[in-house]
Amino acid sequence: MIRSKLCRVALTTMLGIAMFAIGVGANETGQDTGTLRILSASFPPFMYPDESGAPIGFEHEILASFADANGFELEVVWVENFSQIFDALEHGEGDIIASTLTITDERLEHFDFSVPYFSTRVVLVQHREAGLRDPASLKGRTIVTIAGTTYESALRALGDVNLVYVATEEEMYETLAAGTADALATDSANFLSVGSAYPDLETGQVLSERQFYGFAFRKGDPVRHLLDQHLEGLIDNGTYWEYLKRWFGGVIGDGFDDLKQDFLSEEP
Repeated sequence: MIRSKLCRVALTTMLGIAMFAIGVGANETGQDTGTLRILSASFPPFMYPDESGAPIGFEHEILASFADANGFELEVVWVENFSQIFDALEHGEGDIIASTLTITDERLEHFDFSVPYFSTRVVLVQHREAGLRDPASLKGRTIVTIAGTTYESALRALGDVNLVYVATEEEMYETLAAGTADALATDSANFLSVGSAYPDLETGQVLSERQFYGFAFRKGDPVRHLLDQHLEGLIDNGTYWEYLKRWFGGVIGDGFDDLKQDFLSEEP
């Protein structure tokens, strides 16, 4: 279950913070205070460039407050093709991935993740009245996705579907709107912000259990412990919820209590 996996992640994080505090010291990160490079694709309203090209969004606000609190300069390195973002982190082109990144067991084998900061599910997006109401109705259908995502994993689990690949979220929606695919798969959080621009589209089947976003690091990077503490502090003092309302507003609306339960409850 997703919750039990995250409990293990949280326990590991808590132990890591304790060891880190004893072995290194509260203000030492193991690297010189300087520029913290954030790898991200454009995913409004999480992280995206404004009209001037400056990075903005929910994730950016979290990381900007973290940088301010710890004496880092923040630099966003835009990655056009999401499927290349992990390679970029491994090759040292950035220090953290912030790109609506779902925490999975497979990814945890190769990278460290922060504590979760958002919850979501993979959902099918389709034209209204498309009638794709269950897995059987997707047999032989053409569905657009992005390589290396949890969307692709959820679709492959369905079996007999034809996958068409593009590089960005925007291209997925454009492909579906143009009628060259029957549906797309995306995170429900993404459709909250993007879906309003496509009134002829709607969410359909839920393709995954509840999942959680985290910031990814190379294995052993001590900055992760500092970010964990910062995130937990933002949630505890209410600042996190102010950020959430600022970037999602009425789109989430009455769902705030449910979202809080995802993060703060001990039960699924």
